[in-house]
Order: sequence, then C-alpha cells, then structure tokens
Amino acid sequence: MAARQDQALRRVIAAFVAELEALVPQTKEVTTRPAASDERHLRDRAGRGMVLLTDALQTLGSPTTTRPESWGTHLRHRALAEQALAEVSESVLGRDSAASLTQQARRLLADVVTELDHPKLPAAVDTLFGVARLIDYLRGSLVDAVSVSLRHGSPAPAIALTEATRALAIALGERHPGATLEVRVPPAAAVQLDALGEGPVHTRGTPPNVIELPVELFLELTTGLRRWDERVAETYASGAHVNAFEAMLPVIDLGRRQLL
Repeated sequence: MAARQDQALRRVIAAFVAELEALVPQTKEVTTRPAASDERHLRDRAGRGMVLLTDALQTLGSPTTTRPESWGTHLRHRALAEQALAEVSESVLGRDSAASLTQQARRLLADVVTELDHPKLPAAVDTLFGVARLIDYLRGSLVDAVSVSLRHGSPAPAIALTEATRALAIALGERHPGATLEVRVPPAAAVQLDALGEGPVHTRGTPPNVIELPVELFLELTTGLRRWDERVAETYASGAHVNAFEAMLPVIDLGRRQLL
C-alpha cells in the first residue's frame, strides 16, 4: 500500500513539474517583442505559474501532523478562496512585464523541483486552503495550472492532462458516490456516479447510463471553462439519465477568471 501511494505521489509530482515547465513561457517567447494581446496572455501564464510556484514553496515548508481533509473538501476550499487569491495575486504581481515574471517564475520552478526531489516529503501539509495530504495539494495546483494552459490553448504534457483528469474524476466520485452513471475519459479515467437520485442503482457490470468524452473536454467541463450544453455534441452519451452529469459541473469553477 505504501509503495503504491508513493508511486501515485511521484506521478503527480512529475505531472506538476512537467505542466509548470510547459505553462511558464520560455525566455525566447517573451524577448521577441510580442504584440500587446500576446504580451497579456504570456504575462498571465507567467504570473499564474509564479503564484503557484511561490505557494508550493511555502507549502512544502509547512509540514503538519494534523489530520488532513479529504481531496474533495480541499478542492472545495480552493474554489471558495479563488476570488480572494486572484485579488492578492494581481496586487503582488503589480505591473511587471511578461519577461520579468517569466524570469522570476523560472527561478522558482528550479527551487520547487529541488524541494520535490527530496526523498522524504511530508505526508500532509498546512496550505492556504486548510490541511491536506501533499498529494492532494499538488493535485489541486496541477488542476489549476492545466486550466490555465487550456484557457490559453497552450500545449499541456500528456502526463499533466492524465493526472488532472484522474484527480477530478476522484473528486466526482467522492461527491456523487453511486453506480447509476458511468463517466469514461479514456485512457485516463472512468468513474461511476449516482445520477443525483435519478435512475436505477446498478450493482454489477456497467451502469445503463454512460458518458464518454475526450480528456481535454472533460477537463474544460469540470473546471468551468466550457458549459455542458456547448460541448455535449462532442460526447458519446447513452441512457435516460446522462443529463444528470450537467448538474455535477463544474467540479471547481475556474472559468470566470480575469487575465492577470
């Protein structure tokens, strides 16, 4: 069990590092005099990365023996803090250019990689969103970072998309435990859910209500970047109660963010 947990943590760490490496602009992207609109998007990517990395460094330095909250609860607390954190981030980042933020974020990324490479990481940490298992804190930060990449149409590493999908599928399963509806996101995850009290409870095999959708669409829907009615045509859906899935969305609403 301990070995599997360590493997899961290492996968999430690898996904988080890969995603931040992709999210934070490369130096050459911000030194070629980008157009004003491109500068704004590059600044947002660099700024979001800098905020996530600064928070990660502070959190990794705050181990605790206090009992952690569940992954679903941690994600809910992140959502509740979104507006306040956005205001703080905007104030801290000030009017720094994309180039300046990129330089700072790149230094922070190197520091975070060093910290995460430590052989004995804390099991639980005291975060801005309450006490959480380290793996859950990093999952939350990974989901946040991936949502920024999706918003900007920036390529996100496959490992980051996969681990973010698994994390959000786990959160859905925690919030809506049951066996009436199965949501499949191949090849990353599949989760069986209660269709909000609708439909029969299935006890063996595949439930009669099935939704299958691609990874990026699942992530866009569960993070509030897209609405179900906008993208339902891109899914496979079978069963009388598949529309119950819409009421479960988003898992965390990051779709209303303003650019930094």
